[in-house]
Amino acid sequence: MKKYYSIKQASEYLPFSESLIRREIGKSLLEGIHFFKKFGKIVLEREALDDWMEGKDGEYNRKQGYSLDEHLSQFQEVS
Repeated sequence: MKKYYSIKQASEYLPFSESLIRREIGKSLLEGIHFFKKFGKIVLEREALDDWMEGKDGEYNRKQGYSLDEHLSQFQEVS
């Protein structure tokens, strides 16, 4: 399994569309924690995405008054 993913690869790994992942970049997906910018491209780290999905990175977001579940509930995924 790859350690790093592009946005497209992350959308294939996670149950979310590319557009939802793009919307979450800078909101609940944080630079330096979940993703990095290399040569003008966004690179997402698999382990950090796993933690994000499992809510293990929630301590930072709770301190900021941010709830990922509440935020994601605003979006309906189209299959």
